[in-house]
Amino acid sequence: MAVITAVCSFMYFKDLQIKQSKLINVVAASTFGVLLIHANSNTMRQWLWRDTLDNVGAYVSPYIILHAVVSVVVIFILCILIDNLRIRWVEKPLFG
Repeated sequence: MAVITAVCSFMYFKDLQIKQSKLINVVAASTFGVLLIHANSNTMRQWLWRDTLDNVGAYVSPYIILHAVVSVVVIFILCILIDNLRIRWVEKPLFG
């Protein structure tokens, strides 16, 4: 079922005509960096999701939905900023 969904989603977006967007290009360029930053090791996952954000403790909170959405969006934005700094200060000077 997942493969069929993935293929159908790909086929839908393949022919979709949308304009270029600088914001979408910046986010797309940093998405793999976001994955590597926040999910690279068990130590990082534990520090970020258990210790810093206390996701387990949020289960008993009445604001669990808000906590889930805000924490994911904030982590994604921070990781994009970190990856853009890496691109600007490391990648461009080294690879030109």
